[in-house]
Amino acid sequence: MKTLRSRILPLSLALLLPLAVSAHDAAAPAESVTSPVTVELGDFNTMRELKHLHGKQRTDTEGAIKTLASWLSKRAVLRIGSGQTLKVTLIDVDLAGDYEPSAGIDMDHVRVVREMYPPRIELSWRLSDASGASVDEGQTTLTDMSFLSASGPASSRQLAYEMRMLNDWLRERFPKKP
Repeated sequence: MKTLRSRILPLSLALLLPLAVSAHDAAAPAESVTSPVTVELGDFNTMRELKHLHGKQRTDTEGAIKTLASWLSKRAVLRIGSGQTLKVTLIDVDLAGDYEPSAGIDMDHVRVVREMYPPRIELSWRLSDASGASVDEGQTTLTDMSFLSASGPASSRQLAYEMRMLNDWLRERFPKKP
């Protein structure tokens, strides 16, 4: 007479094997597709947003800036022409809001958004044609002093003010190609 363990083990392995195979397939490296847009980050130690932050505040803010860079890379692809490449460097990023001192427990991890803390992004860019020749390049500082009263739906989405500001810059700087 077979024990319960000897009957369950083969059944368990049969059920888990397809999951192991699909996990292996999912972990397999995808073919690398190079994007025509590169977004680099300036030195975090010199960014005005990060100079005074430590611990969780700094970690969260660095993560938000990296998220913003990734979003910009995907968004900018839609604005450049075929064969063109765009390199953007986020030199300095000051996100909307700031961490304020608080007497509450764990309130030092809450970013307070007020008009007195507008988003500000200093960036440089270089747009090149298919041969690598520069088509457009420059450096600018984007600031939205009326970010809380701007028209449009209010958004609770993280980085909404910075994304709107960068979106406006992309539309103005790189009109959509036909």
